[in-house]
This record gives sequence, structure tokens and C-alpha cells, in this order.
Amino acid sequence: MKKTSLNRGWVFMAGEKSSIPMMPQQTKEVNLPHDFMVETDVTPDAPGKAESGFYKGSAGTYLKTITLTEEEMTDTMLLHFEGCFGKTRVLINGNPVAVMPMVIRHLP
Repeated sequence: MKKTSLNRGWVFMAGEKSSIPMMPQQTKEVNLPHDFMVETDVTPDAPGKAESGFYKGSAGTYLKTITLTEEEMTDTMLLHFEGCFGKTRVLINGNPVAVMPMVIRHLP
């Protein structure tokens, strides 16, 4: 089985991706692992208090475009994600395939 790291070249945006076409959203390129919470402010009134590092918590969206060859399109692929925090939804081609943490098996 061929193993390929997909850790480089992700697009990150704070919050959830808008469903409104052409809605501008600030994005930046990141490599995984990436912890966007450490880029936010801490506050003593955070819901998790010290257990959450005094971060309020929020949603973040990571996007990755993968180009496959015709041969790869006929293969069965196993995607394995590590380090997903909280409730993580995974979509392939806009279709929900899993709620993390778990291993996703995608059949073309």
C-alpha cells in the first residue's frame, strides 16, 4: 500500500465555510499539525477555564485540494487523520463522509 502525507498546503479559515457563493473569507496556507486556537486571545471567562487553556473555543475550516491520476481514481483509498480536536466533520467533494476521530475509507 502506498502511503502519502497530505500535511502540507492546507487552506485554513476561522469559522465555518460560507455557503454563500463569492462570500469573501480570510484564509491562509498552513501545514499540519496546526492549532488555530493558540492564535486567539485567552480570557479568564472562557467556558473551559484552565482546562481549555483559557481559550474560548471556536470553529475552524481546513481545505485541501488533491489531484489524482486516472489510475489512482480506480484505487481504493484509505484516509487517516490524527490530532483532530473536538467535533470534526470530513467532507470529500462536498459530501460528508465522517465525524472524527476515526479512519475514513473512501471508495471511488
